[in-house]
Amino acid sequence: MAYRKEDVIKALDASMGAVYLAAERLGCSHTTILAWVKRSPDVAAVRDKWRGKLIDRAEIALYEKVQMKDNWAIGFALAKLGRDRGYIERQQHEIDGNLASPTTYAEWIQIETERNKKKST
Repeated sequence: MAYRKEDVIKALDASMGAVYLAAERLGCSHTTILAWVKRSPDVAAVRDKWRGKLIDRAEIALYEKVQMKDNWAIGFALAKLGRDRGYIERQQHEIDGNLASPTTYAEWIQIETERNKKKST
């Protein structure tokens, strides 16, 4: 069955941009909806509108949790949004019982090289 662009847009709007739910409403596969998203800027705009709203709501909820001093929210905000201020997530690697935290890719390569050398001897 061929689906009209207007029907796909209505289904996406009714399902708040959720591709699988829009497909269910139309009685088609999710790949049909995704094909419409790829070939029609109008359909893609509807899906993107709902994604944008979702992200906005998530950012507001995160902001509220940070204001409430929830530790997980503070850590998440700093790790994901505070990178330009120097907050980064670091991986620690154990070398001969000592923990090493590389801050650059070059340091990580050096640590991994040393670790691999020790494994092969």
